[in-house]
Amino acid sequence: MTAAAMSIGEFRGYLAGQIGRAPESIPLDAALRTDADLDSIEMFLLVIAVEDLGVQFPEELLAQFMPAQYRRVRERSLTNDPDALLRAKVEEVLDDYLAASAHGG
Repeated sequence: MTAAAMSIGEFRGYLAGQIGRAPESIPLDAALRTDADLDSIEMFLLVIAVEDLGVQFPEELLAQFMPAQYRRVRERSLTNDPDALLRAKVEEVLDDYLAASAHGG
């Protein structure tokens, strides 16, 4: 399946619909999670909902929230779909954890 591009406004409207809020109440910056009072499970469910929608994340949001994955998408070494992005982020976090534990940190 080819993912469709989605504008920031469309993405905001979709997220708002998924959590039952007005689109203008959804910040699309680093405050999304705290201002919208979303826990990790709700954030994960939003990512899954976006995957079900069959769209790509707007690059502006990807660059802001997942900069390492954004670079890989731009380099074409990672696809811009929720499953690949989540897996890459988990790998990044695990790599950081393993590196810290290897150094006794």
